[in-house]
Amino acid sequence: MDSRNLRFPESEAGRRVGRNDGGSHGFQEAVRSFSDGNFTMASRRLQSLLASQPRTVRLLVAAGHAALHDNDPIRALALYRDAEKIGPVPPEVLYNQALLALNNGEHDHSAALLQQVLGSSVDVAPGRFYLGLFFESTEEFLCDAALYLARIHRDRGRLGPAREVFQQALSYSPNNVTALMALGELALLARNYIEATRFLDRILAGSSLEEDLINAHNNLAIAQYENGALDAAVEHLKWVLQRSPTNPVAIQNLHHIYDREGVFHERSTGGAVRFVDMPDGATPIFELSSQQVARDAGDVQAPRPIVGKSAEMARMMRHARVAASCDSAVLLRGETGAGKQLLAEKIAFNSDRRAGPFVVVECSGVPDLQLEAELFGHEKGAFTGARTRKAGAFEQAQGGTLFIEDVDALSPILQGKLYRALQERRFLPAGGTSTIPFDVRLIAATTLDLTEAMRTGSFRQDLFYLMNVIMIEVPPLRDRRDDIPLLVEHFLLKHARGGRAPARIPPEDMQVLLDHEWPGNVRELENLVERAIALGSQSSLFMEELARLRRRKEQDGRQSGSEELSVSYSLSTSLAELERQHILSVLDSVGHNQRAAARILGINPSTLWRKLKSYGLGTGSDEPKDA
Repeated sequence: MDSRNLRFPESEAGRRVGRNDGGSHGFQEAVRSFSDGNFTMASRRLQSLLASQPRTVRLLVAAGHAALHDNDPIRALALYRDAEKIGPVPPEVLYNQALLALNNGEHDHSAALLQQVLGSSVDVAPGRFYLGLFFESTEEFLCDAALYLARIHRDRGRLGPAREVFQQALSYSPNNVTALMALGELALLARNYIEATRFLDRILAGSSLEEDLINAHNNLAIAQYENGALDAAVEHLKWVLQRSPTNPVAIQNLHHIYDREGVFHERSTGGAVRFVDMPDGATPIFELSSQQVARDAGDVQAPRPIVGKSAEMARMMRHARVAASCDSAVLLRGETGAGKQLLAEKIAFNSDRRAGPFVVVECSGVPDLQLEAELFGHEKGAFTGARTRKAGAFEQAQGGTLFIEDVDALSPILQGKLYRALQERRFLPAGGTSTIPFDVRLIAATTLDLTEAMRTGSFRQDLFYLMNVIMIEVPPLRDRRDDIPLLVEHFLLKHARGGRAPARIPPEDMQVLLDHEWPGNVRELENLVERAIALGSQSSLFMEELARLRRRKEQDGRQSGSEELSVSYSLSTSLAELERQHILSVLDSVGHNQRAAARILGINPSTLWRKLKSYGLGTGSDEPKDA
């Protein structure tokens, strides 16, 4: 039973009405117990009266109400029925019986009783004591009865009668949110989107409860989208996600819209596929038009495109669009080179923070003191070498987005400092004496399963749950092989020199690329294409690179699935030579990404840099700092 409709008047009102009722002293005492909320005592006194004087409708109804409020619905129902045998009962008895029948699953019986209530002559006034029922007005009482009856019709599949009774409820209380919401939903079921919008707009105009507004915006998004107003639909869902970032209905509705509208389309140049949000003219969340960029972000440079059409990428981009439409923390998980930073740039660029800074902090291989200064900054003289004040990433990213790469590499101490900063929305620079507030959206990335890291105690649970509001898996290239031809064409266009037309890849050579496992992911593929173009060949740009991949595939086949790296050596090979071959093989497998290779080898990037230098291989950069 809906207990909100079974309330008693204030004590003084109950005492006043009890005196005016003119009954016996015992009845007045029972009324006083009702007013004081002592339902057990009221029930006992009324039972005593039933045993000592003739039974009347009034006395039986009062005893029934007392039993009902004393959590004895079976006895209450028996007393109500005894009252009906003597004579007509007032509408509130029918109402209570209807709710008891509804609780017992007797839907049709409850509907019949409620129909009698709506057909009765009812006179409810503030302060009138209805022995357990207290409504502000006759209209409120009748509206409540109509809502129960309409919900029974709706739940039993009788949508036409349900619509009529919900309308009847509105005639008693024109701004009743429950009736307006139900009529809006029924209109949606009937595909009458204009009528649905009319009812739901009345909720936005008349209600201040956030729950009501969220439900109305979610339903309005459906009505507007199905009525062809795509921009308005997305705006309604963005409103919800700004206030409830993980609202499952809004997320589901967004996914439905993006699935219907499509997530990619062919470009005219090179046949590459880039993800887009909507058709031209719609509210963009990804691939903003140049006009939108100019209006919203001034001279902000659009990030590189995300290329692909596979189901894995479509799934990733659906989640990314949700992340871009709200301001919640995002955690990206994926292998090295899979494109986590590119995705973070996309989310930031297409969010409301697109005009703000996008600041990147790399955690892997950086000493704690240096990393703390990178994140939070330091004051002059905070430590040896701190000659001037330095603004950290949180300060630099004010109003924008902070991207923390390899967040799993943070030490426990820095994890604690990052947690406190995110929790309090303030940070303390090294050597500082007062905290600084910040307005920054966090996107973090990891190559690890942080749930396992939490289990082993190497990563804080509270920090994980702060960052993991929206989790997005970035698929490795081997799981999205359908995208490889598109990516190859895109990189050929990107790195073509002197305006030359890019070469086309023969099917047999493309098959070698499709068969490769790509441990370095998209980064390895781009490096391969760029090196092949730089080498140049009249016969094939990919001759050298493809030969290497073919040899590796043949070696893998001879090893019958062995997971060990193929390193050719004999018993006379020195340990130093074995190390050199292993390092070069690992480096080759990750597309010559030294930081990724160092992580696999378990050594510091600066150590790897020095070893490569000793092998006579140019590194192309200064020696990185030691960790």
